[in-house]
Amino acid sequence: MPGTPALVILAAGIGSRYGGPKQLEQVGPGGATLMDYSIYDARRSGVRRVVFVVGPDLEAPFRILVRERYANRVDAAIAVQRLEDVPAGVTAAPPRRSPWGTGHAVLAAEPEIDRPFAVVNADDFYGRGAFAMVAEFLGHTNAPGPLAVFANVAYPLGQTLSLAGGVSRAICRVSRDGWLETVEEITDLRPRDDGAFAGVDPRGRPQRVGGDALVSMN
Repeated sequence: MPGTPALVILAAGIGSRYGGPKQLEQVGPGGATLMDYSIYDARRSGVRRVVFVVGPDLEAPFRILVRERYANRVDAAIAVQRLEDVPAGVTAAPPRRSPWGTGHAVLAAEPEIDRPFAVVNADDFYGRGAFAMVAEFLGHTNAPGPLAVFANVAYPLGQTLSLAGGVSRAICRVSRDGWLETVEEITDLRPRDDGAFAGVDPRGRPQRVGGDALVSMN
């Protein structure tokens, strides 16, 4: 159904810090993963196609997962993100084990996408409200080509932190009329005594960020 939006789930992470593929970790009743919650909320918002972007090592487990868990619930497809698959004319960096970033993952999903789509991480919880906003936006935005309009669902920083230590977040600076102006990743964000958060910018400089700052989860 090309008229309905699709959901691209980025699930190629190797979970080096976690100790394994956290996107497959069972966190809820019946062995539910965070992906299950995203797919459930997305379906309630009108999504009918889901594309999982996985690394080569996880292709087999995900094919089993799709067959056993999603086949009768949603139109599901798998796209494999391979390090060597880069656009023509692009020279890949020296050999690496971890996958490239979000842009490369979305590029890997391109053959499986034939409609407007949203992108989420496999290991984040977004909430139904976010998917409803995305579905409404995609339902009213269909300009193709260079004039296409894109959107980002942002969250207040204070609602996205972990009790387990510092986190990295992409700080979004937005104009008064709602247009995204800049995105800057701040690493090792931790609470300060004054209610704000302290982190480090890409140049290694200390940064103070308020808890109401908008951040992207991708």
